[in-house]
Formats: sequence, C-alpha cells, structure tokens
Amino acid sequence: MDVDYNYYLKKDVWSIFEASYLLSGFDPNFNGTANDPDKKIKKIDDLLKASVSVGKLKHCCILGKYYNGNEYGYEPKIIIEWAISKQIELPEQLQKKTEERKSQIDSAHFNTKKAHTNNAPKPWKIHNTQDPKPAQEWYTAARYFARKIITEDPSLSTKRDLLTAKIVKDLDSVGIKKRGGKHSFNPGTIKKALSNVNLE
Repeated sequence: MDVDYNYYLKKDVWSIFEASYLLSGFDPNFNGTANDPDKKIKKIDDLLKASVSVGKLKHCCILGKYYNGNEYGYEPKIIIEWAISKQIELPEQLQKKTEERKSQIDSAHFNTKKAHTNNAPKPWKIHNTQDPKPAQEWYTAARYFARKIITEDPSLSTKRDLLTAKIVKDLDSVGIKKRGGKHSFNPGTIKKALSNVNLE
C-alpha cells in the first residue's frame, strides 16, 4: 500500500505510533492489519520507546485530543535522524521525499539569504553627512573608497595620483563607471569628488 509521505512530512509532529508505521513503510491510518510478517513495526516501536525512556529522543509537545492520552509528539526530522543513527533503512519513498523537502528548504533559505543580501544598503552609496553635497552620485562612492584605501595605507593621503588610481579600480569592482557604463573614470576626474573633503 502506498503511503502519502508528502502529507506526513508536512505534519509538525509524529506520535510514536505514527513513526513506527511510517519507518516500516506502512500508513498509520490504514484500516486493517498491516502485512508485516517480520514484525518490523513492533521492533521499531520497541526501539523508539527505549530511546524515549533514556532521553535519546527529544519530544516537542504533548499531543492533543486527536491522539491517545498524553502521548508526546516528535518532529519528523528528529525521528528520521534517529532512525538513521540506528541504521534503520528508511522506506525508499520516505527517503526520496525527505531529500526533496530538504532540497526545497535549502533552496528557499538560500534565496531568502540572497534577497536579504541584495536588499542590504551598499556602504559606498551612503552619503557621509560631514562631506559637501555630492555634485554627482558617484562622488559618494569615490569618497567612501578613498577613506577605505587611506585607512589601509595612510601614506596615500598625500599621494593623490596613486590614491585616485586605486579608487578607479574600486569603483570598477562595484560597477560604477563613466556615463554610459562602459569606460572607467579618469583618475583626474576622481579628484573633483575629493575636493574640500576630509578623508582622514
């Protein structure tokens, strides 16, 4: 009989009864006697209860009225990790669906992290309120990189030609170029952004 593992993996918790059946490849809601000549369900049930009794399985809640008594509930992830640690071979479909869900969760996490990263303010776009109002938008970035470069090598504060050449490279690295976006700035042009600006 096919088990709808997609459904069970969406549940927040499994009871020991459910876990025993699912790890054995049977549907806990099957109305009848499971064809289990090797008594796999009972063996896994015994192992689970033994692990619970010595604190090897961490429950997350007491189950409600839809379960028997005050039975504890366990996250599917915890149950599956426990089964693997006991070298219990997962049913093929359970293993497949578990891997699919993990891949989906990892992908969602990556995309969320990427979105947060993309939405984060770029430090070279933030105007320093101590600076004169920038005549061009790129002035703010040029001043940011100038301060960053001088912090790393203070001797460049008096070597404007070398400083502006490095600023051009940093501007290129973040995609800031001349109008049209194809050519790098001339170092001499960068000096305009640094005029009357304290870079120390």
